[in-house]
Amino acid sequence: MLPICKYITFAAVTFITAASTIAQPPKNDVIKWLQPKEYLVQVDLHIEAYQDQLEAGNQYTMNLTDTPLVFPVISEGGYSELDESKLLPRLLLDDHQAPTSFKLVPIGASGSSLARFTIKNFQGKQIDIRLDEYITCYDAKVDEAKAMKIRWPEQWEPKVQEALLPQKYIESTNETIAQVSQKLVGDNPKIVPPYLLAKVLARGTVKLIQVSGTSVSRDRHGKIDGINVQGAEKALQTRRGTLFDSVCLFVALCRTSGLPARPVIGLDNEDNGKLIAWAEFYLPTAGWIAVDLRELIAGPGMMRKLDNAWQGFGTNDELSEMVPIANYFHPPASVVGGGLKGKPMLWGWRPTPEHTPNNQRLRFSLQDAPQRGGTKSNNKNRRGSGK
Repeated sequence: MLPICKYITFAAVTFITAASTIAQPPKNDVIKWLQPKEYLVQVDLHIEAYQDQLEAGNQYTMNLTDTPLVFPVISEGGYSELDESKLLPRLLLDDHQAPTSFKLVPIGASGSSLARFTIKNFQGKQIDIRLDEYITCYDAKVDEAKAMKIRWPEQWEPKVQEALLPQKYIESTNETIAQVSQKLVGDNPKIVPPYLLAKVLARGTVKLIQVSGTSVSRDRHGKIDGINVQGAEKALQTRRGTLFDSVCLFVALCRTSGLPARPVIGLDNEDNGKLIAWAEFYLPTAGWIAVDLRELIAGPGMMRKLDNAWQGFGTNDELSEMVPIANYFHPPASVVGGGLKGKPMLWGWRPTPEHTPNNQRLRFSLQDAPQRGGTKSNNKNRRGSGK
């Protein structure tokens, strides 16, 4: 693949050169947040000690003391906000309501949090964690011309610096990923605006990875028992992967190129609450820009011209139907998860004093919630424009 300079048309080069002499646009006029929709998301996590129906020696009982269990929560997303005052946690041990020590623990300054439960003492067969979240989501309208004029900052804001680091499934320091980034954008990616850089990397991701397979595996009851993600490094090796893998690769390419980016795992209200993923990269002085790779995969022809607007890149009138629940496939904490299948399940725990074999099932319920008041909408318009 050719460096970025080979990708850009003459007209685009002229535009970029002119843009580099223009001051950054004032805040509040790059991103608009539109059409707020509020949802009730109900999370049900079931953990069951493994019982072999044929071998009496392979039947287990959980023995837990002061065991922390964490589930991801996005308190303030790129285009969403959680109503923390209505967060409802519940813990059931062997089908009985149990008291729990619960708290919402922020992860740095990124807007992500971990809902932390603590199981004090339990000996039994099954655990159920339930969490109700009220989440308001917005459509996005990005002024593409103004976004293209925004230049690189001298230093990234503290709240986005975590989005430059590698994480599980996003191996942004991997040598092969760095080499691919160099082929796509050259030795100095900062010679073009960050918005344009993200376009080149998104287009490269779509060309590099053939998306196939389902993003989740399910048990015989239809509940999620594993997320099918292998990560950026392995997907690049095979040139195949799920939608989740393509998102991981795009985020990894952004990070290795010096552009803060993060995955977003969420529910698609237009597809019966299906678990999906998209990406966000951070545009200085403006905020997070959403990238729905599904739109780019479905319409590769629209990516021929970098100076044209692309459906699903930035402006998105379906973003309010995409309800975010996590920025990590596995929590950024010293916890384990995965059950017998060993696949990530978004959540994790540190079972003490012992970890017994177990099956895990995850179910999400998504429904519309009534809109309340106007203060949130005003607040979101301010946050969405960079304040």
